[in-house]
Order: sequence, then structure tokens, then C-alpha cells
Amino acid sequence: MAEAQEEVAKEKGMEEYEKNVAKLAPPSDEMKPAVQFLDAIGREFTFPWHLAKSWSAMKELINTGFAHVEGLNKHVFAGHYDLAGPDGEIMLPQVWEALIEPGMTVKMILWPEIPPPPSSIGLGMPGPLLPVPDRGVLEP
Repeated sequence: MAEAQEEVAKEKGMEEYEKNVAKLAPPSDEMKPAVQFLDAIGREFTFPWHLAKSWSAMKELINTGFAHVEGLNKHVFAGHYDLAGPDGEIMLPQVWEALIEPGMTVKMILWPEIPPPPSSIGLGMPGPLLPVPDRGVLEP
């Protein structure tokens, strides 16, 4: 009988130990605060930490958010944007996982479009030099 009571006490002690260890363990990714995301057109998103902590997953979330935004989606899909942390500093994709933190607010900044150079035709500027066809020598 004493052995049975001793065994029960050991089991209860082990259960108590496991509970204490669980309290000390870091929270699982699902329990960590979400990343707050402000996109380039002013929309606010909340992305679960476990989905936003890797660059590839974050990029996929952003692409999904712009799938039906005509005129901008091609630029977003091409990666023509930066993501800035709360201090305004740009977080490069190569260092995303080292810098992003649970609960952080991230802002999207679209790159400015660079217009093509203006055409010189009709602006009083010389156009490109074109070869002149050989017409032979004129005789008097």
C-alpha cells in the first residue's frame, strides 16, 4: 500500500513539474502577438505572427491583399515596394526574419514609378541620328 501511495505522489509531482515547465516555456507562435500591417493605399491588416515571421510568407500575404487592386497589383507582384518598421527604417528581405518581432507594426512603401524618357519628336530637340541613304554624287 505504501508503494502505491508513493507512486501516486511521484505521478502528481511529475504532473506539477510538467505544468511548471509549460509555464516557463516560450509561447507557441500561434499565441504570439500578430504583426500589424499598413499597406501602401492605407488599408490595415492583422497578420498572425506564425504567418508573417518569414519573408516568403509575408510576401504571399501582401500579394494576396493586392490581387484585385488594378493598376498596383503588377508593381506589388514584381516586388516594387519596401517594408518599414516602426522607426521608419526599411527592412530588407534578406534580414526580415532577424528584424521582425511579434506585435510589430510594418508599413508598406511603394517605389515611385520612373516614367520613360520623353520623346524628342516635336519638342524642338534633335532626334536620334538616322542613317541617310546613299543617293550617289550629284553632277553639275
